[in-house]
Amino acid sequence: MIRVRMLENRQGICGFLCEGHAGYAEADEADVVCAGITAIAGTTVSALTDLLKLEVHYSFRSGHLECRVEDKPEGTKHAQMELILETFRIGCSQIEYSYGSQYVHVEDDALQVS
Repeated sequence: MIRVRMLENRQGICGFLCEGHAGYAEADEADVVCAGITAIAGTTVSALTDLLKLEVHYSFRSGHLECRVEDKPEGTKHAQMELILETFRIGCSQIEYSYGSQYVHVEDDALQVS
């Protein structure tokens, strides 16, 4: 199962962490659940870096996707960053709803980071 957790600091939501494998497909087949989460994660990172021009630390490895905004945006840019990250959470929740929580689960509580 893929476990999705949002990251939060004193300013609010600042990234996400996805760990695990969905296990939706057989070993020799493409896993649409993993592919969906990976696509949403990649799009989120691109939106933060290319559209908002934020400094973002990210890591995409097998079984581990992480994104953390290093900048401390304020005002409109902060609101846009939170909107993009909430859109990521909603997209992952939709995949959980469509395919089942045995393959992907979006945690309700954010992971506190400094």
